[in-house]
Amino acid sequence: MRLTAITLVHIFIIGICSAQKTIHYENETYTFGFCSNSDEILVHSSDLVPVTVRYSFITKINEDDIPFIHETYGSDYINNICLPTVRSIIREVIGAYTIQEIIGSKRVAIEDEVLVTSGSKLEGYKIMLKDILITTIELPPSLTEAIEEKMIAQEERLAQEHRNELEKMNFSSKRSW
Repeated sequence: MRLTAITLVHIFIIGICSAQKTIHYENETYTFGFCSNSDEILVHSSDLVPVTVRYSFITKINEDDIPFIHETYGSDYINNICLPTVRSIIREVIGAYTIQEIIGSKRVAIEDEVLVTSGSKLEGYKIMLKDILITTIELPPSLTEAIEEKMIAQEERLAQEHRNELEKMNFSSKRSW
């Protein structure tokens, strides 16, 4: 039983390692294959509400493009090219939406727009953007409190309407006796 578990773990580790390969080029190490990165930035909505956006993205470079990437951007191409490009596009895209759209129905559309726009821009740098995921959109504390207060007030209003309906039904049933 133990030998089987060790063999499975070994196969799993080999599978992970084969997905990410490194190559040494002019004393620098490059990872080709899929590479995951995370970041966080402050962005303003179209109605000037500041929000903190946490996101992750997956890039990939081809082994054949490493000499070009090395000569043009260096081994820190993620920080030199990818992060500034994705940040700029996130600011641009989110800046076109109101805060209600950002936290509501447009979140998936925002991710898609950032992915497509960033992906086509990074292609020019010979870097492929495979996916982007906005993990958190954090509102200012004052806005979060205001939203919570509004939701509580709505719940109280609905509860009061329900009580009023029950009283009306109760009053109507007493009169019909």
